[in-house]
Amino acid sequence: MEIAHEIEMQCRCSSERLARYLTASAIKCILADSRIDLTRPEAPPPLLVAARNGLAICVRALLADRRVDPNQTFGDGSTALMLAAERGHVDVVAVLLNDARVEPRKARPDGATALNLAVENGYAEVVDALLKYFAISAAQPEGGCATALRFARQ
Repeated sequence: MEIAHEIEMQCRCSSERLARYLTASAIKCILADSRIDLTRPEAPPPLLVAARNGLAICVRALLADRRVDPNQTFGDGSTALMLAAERGHVDVVAVLLNDARVEPRKARPDGATALNLAVENGYAEVVDALLKYFAISAAQPEGGCATALRFARQ
């Protein structure tokens, strides 16, 4: 069974239906099968699919499995946090930021970070969540976040 494919197919029906269909307990049962390969490079990682589609309950269940790498990338180099931030899924961003393994400052090859993507797409709630996580004030930006803060002020 291809878990990422199953999540993707259900997302096409509706996120609400998928959230009911793939509850946290169902995902835990799927992940309990040691035959499931969560690291296949040719398939989108299940965590990224769930994050991209705003499924916080699925993201939480997937993160509970230590085989899942929360910083794994696919395609353009985006992580689950970047995909959630880019699409404005503040609840998924919150779940990911609560996992100590997540690297919120990680950048894609083009230099974009989760904060950059949230700012560029106008998701103020996500920007606020990331800034609170980084404990950055507008007066004292940190690292590469200065560009995103300047962009947000425009």
